[in-house]
Amino acid sequence: MNRRVTTALGAVIGVCAFALSAAPAQADAARSTQLVIHNDTDCNFRPAERGGSTGIFITPFAESALPASQTRSIYTESDGIFSGLDKWQSWASENCSSAVYNSRSLRLHWVNPYVGSNHWDSAGTDAAFQVDWSGGGGDNSVLHARISEST
Repeated sequence: MNRRVTTALGAVIGVCAFALSAAPAQADAARSTQLVIHNDTDCNFRPAERGGSTGIFITPFAESALPASQTRSIYTESDGIFSGLDKWQSWASENCSSAVYNSRSLRLHWVNPYVGSNHWDSAGTDAAFQVDWSGGGGDNSVLHARISEST
């Protein structure tokens, strides 16, 4: 190789290396779940507690209230290398048109593991309410929970 080709090749490699080092770090989590909650009741649900063994909540606790007949989303994601998420949140019903539905619990639990299948449940939800689930597959999932009064 002649000197001009070697110098030009070195310059191209240097520019490429600089461009790669200046690129922003990947901000996407290994796993994430957007929990879309459809409140089909005439009750408001006040946030009560939240937790889980892995991952983080992106949506602030105070913004997770569920107004009657409205839809809200809660965003969660993994927070480590090769990690998934396992989260839950509970609410208390209030201001229902029928007093029998007041002060009842709603609890949603969702898991998006690094290895294995996503799953979810509503264990701990008062029998006065029913939860129907849809979606929720994949590494970056959108899971829908539809809340209604039990019949």
